[in-house]
Amino acid sequence: MQAVQRKSKKSRPHLRWVWLILALAVLAGGLTGWLLAQKTPEEPAEHPAEKGLLADYEDSQVRRVEVTFRSGDTWVMTADEAGACLVEAEGQRFEPDRAMARLVIASLGVVEYQEKLADRLTETADPTDMELFGLQPPRETVTVSYADGGRLTLYIGEKNADMDVPFYYMQVKGDPALYALDISTAQDLFVTAGMLRPVPQPEIQAARIDRISFRTQEGGCSWELAGEITDPDAADRWQLVEPFVYSAEGEAVANLRKNLVNLRMGGYVAEATPEELAKYGFDQPRAVITVHMAEGTTLVTDEAGGAAERDWPEETLTFTVGSARNELVDYVCFRDTICTVSRFMVSAVTDTVPLDTLTRYPVRTSLSNLKRLTVETAGGRDVYEVTRVEQVAENNELVLDDAGVPVTDNSVTRNGRPADWSAFQQCYGQLLLVTVSGVLPEGWQGEENQCHTRLVFETETGISHAIGLSDFDAFHDAVWVDGHAVFYLVKGGLSLALPDEAAE
Repeated sequence: MQAVQRKSKKSRPHLRWVWLILALAVLAGGLTGWLLAQKTPEEPAEHPAEKGLLADYEDSQVRRVEVTFRSGDTWVMTADEAGACLVEAEGQRFEPDRAMARLVIASLGVVEYQEKLADRLTETADPTDMELFGLQPPRETVTVSYADGGRLTLYIGEKNADMDVPFYYMQVKGDPALYALDISTAQDLFVTAGMLRPVPQPEIQAARIDRISFRTQEGGCSWELAGEITDPDAADRWQLVEPFVYSAEGEAVANLRKNLVNLRMGGYVAEATPEELAKYGFDQPRAVITVHMAEGTTLVTDEAGGAAERDWPEETLTFTVGSARNELVDYVCFRDTICTVSRFMVSAVTDTVPLDTLTRYPVRTSLSNLKRLTVETAGGRDVYEVTRVEQVAENNELVLDDAGVPVTDNSVTRNGRPADWSAFQQCYGQLLLVTVSGVLPEGWQGEENQCHTRLVFETETGISHAIGLSDFDAFHDAVWVDGHAVFYLVKGGLSLALPDEAAE
């Protein structure tokens, strides 16, 4: 009977080194002379553990899997010749998640043990050993039936992590031996019924999102796209609309949209019945996240691995956050299913600070989309009108640039008189680079009708955008963007005035 590799209750590796040093010290004196006279022998080669085969079938030959856990929970999965699976658990039948079903079946087609630890465990193991092995009762019992009538039952115990190659203790029904089962297989087989449940996953395309909102116990935040998702400057047309209205930074909203795309449901918990919703804290939800996606077309990967267009309908997705399972996981209800979700994925959305998403660039209208700019100051009112004429080639086809966009001849008028396009282009480019100087103090009171400067931007796509400047202190102006003031700007920092000769 060979010695069984037992799981240590408490590992003390430092003691092993102490004994080793003492042993070496004792042996050193007696062996020194002999070692000097002898050629140093080569270190003996390590013999790898001998693996063994318990079952050897194609995955398609697995017909039935029954799993029982130490807790008493059990489930049964059957598979037909075509690979269609059905699970029975807790008095219910359902089609399992395909990936999880394939994982279980793939682990039971070819079954190997990592090493045989003892030939006859039942004749030598005492109750303490069996407790350490985790086989009374087993951590998990797995019974698999094959198409040819073959049947195999595995009793999987506890993990032994004290060895150089960790393993799980295992026995096989009808076999008194004790085996070592590799970590990967043991983990692939430790699948609960909930893990087999198919979980609804949101399909969110960032390019189609045009409204985002979340509401927590502290209040709500909302962002909207001021235009269409197909507008050429759609990325810069986002605005915060709750708790107040202000232009948002395209990059900040892009990051928020990315976090929404990454929102994935984890494990199945329960159906969203009234009893289960109350049980998991949805009667007083901690947060509600809502995403609206406009109708649109995106590229997807087809069965051949190529790119194909797919049309999507308008859709609104709602994620309700209930109580916390622990510090890392929340309960989330999505499409009438309660799931576990990573706390990091949820907080990446709900921890978004509205102020951090606001643009520090007051002018948000690109020159390529500008149709009319009106500037009103104490000195008067100037209206700049932009005209674009598409270039036509000799063959009467439009001239396109490298990106396939029609090339245009641009001109501008100031109060109806021709102005120098290059000068206007340069002055407008400077406007786009202007940034605010700081945030207005909390509780600051001001009136938009007291603005001494006002700029109104009208776009080719029909959007109007207004900026106003009013006195904040002797050196700064409060910046009003579409009727709301959040930031201040150094006086004279935002102005557009063409040289007189440029307007002649």
